[in-house]
Amino acid sequence: MKRILLAVFVIMILAPSALIWAEDQETSVALLDVGNMTYDPRYDYLEGIVWGLLLYDFSRTPGISLVDRQDLERVLEEQRLRLQGIVEDEDEALRIGDLLGADYLVTGSYVFLGEDIILTLTATRVYDGRTASFSDRGHTENLIHGLAEKIVQRLTGTAPQLVTAEGNRSIISMKDESPGSVALHSPLVDAEIYVDGEFYGYTTGDMRVPFVIEPLRPGKHTVETRYGRDFGVVDQPEITFRHWSETVDIAPGKREVLRDPSRHFNSIIYDLMKLSSGDARSEDLQGNPVIIEDTVTFTDRDGTDHLITAALESYSDDVGSGITCRLTCDDREETLKAPFQRDRETEHEISLGIVEIEVDISFRYNRYEVDYSLWRTDIEQNMWRP
Repeated sequence: MKRILLAVFVIMILAPSALIWAEDQETSVALLDVGNMTYDPRYDYLEGIVWGLLLYDFSRTPGISLVDRQDLERVLEEQRLRLQGIVEDEDEALRIGDLLGADYLVTGSYVFLGEDIILTLTATRVYDGRTASFSDRGHTENLIHGLAEKIVQRLTGTAPQLVTAEGNRSIISMKDESPGSVALHSPLVDAEIYVDGEFYGYTTGDMRVPFVIEPLRPGKHTVETRYGRDFGVVDQPEITFRHWSETVDIAPGKREVLRDPSRHFNSIIYDLMKLSSGDARSEDLQGNPVIIEDTVTFTDRDGTDHLITAALESYSDDVGSGITCRLTCDDREETLKAPFQRDRETEHEISLGIVEIEVDISFRYNRYEVDYSLWRTDIEQNMWRP
């Protein structure tokens, strides 16, 4: 009887300390990202759902302490590592776990099968790199809760009750699949509209009145306009011609606005050819001389950048008056002197490599006038036609 009482007394003395020791022996877990192994971005939304439910399960389970997400991001940033794929390298897992002070790294991945997903959770023990994986198939929250139970049991030896009747809600149905739309503004009249390669309708031709493309399922779609062989967009610097198209990511229930920049190719080429222009006027070259300085750059079809400088300056002496024009292209230079002629406009030109300058000068109505235009000559009108 004395021995029994002594044993009871010892148990009563040791029990509180044992309880404190058990509470202090929490298993530290770093919850990494959940990967979409279907490689279809339409199902990326499941990553956040699975990760959030796992975070909820681990955070409410006795014996588990979670590494703070900010600490995790900080360590990964310092080490220049990505969340996904860390545990594929055992040494990598050991180093990251040691930096975080975690006992285990937990990662997940899933494959979308239409009605269900196959979810796999893997726990990597930091001190020796050993892993344990659990996989199951389903479509409800309890799929995640059930695998979390198995992970916790392996990590702590305890069996939590995480699966509940409320957990029978589908995670697949949580995705918003409501259709979206595109408002397409185009300057072209009755251009053909194609969506993902399929004919859809004709443009309105009024930039203020869009053609509405609907309904469109959420996700990426390619919108294209076609208006014969002479209209579209030009890709630079190579100067190639094509129909305009753009890929847009449609959010559930949202409308995206697209503006078609298509124009006649000659109009686009003209704008690309003309590098700069300007003019100057003076009634007295002595008191108000004409001085023009202009510097531009452009990239040719081979991708080479060029620096162009045009300098025009008036002169006036006993012989007469005129303009000295100097054109510089990179390290080359050409100069031209052109006199003013009373009541007459004259045109002058300097060509230098793949650029040229056109200068018009005149003296009319007792006023000196100078107009100039800088052009690139490596492209030309109608160049897209065979």
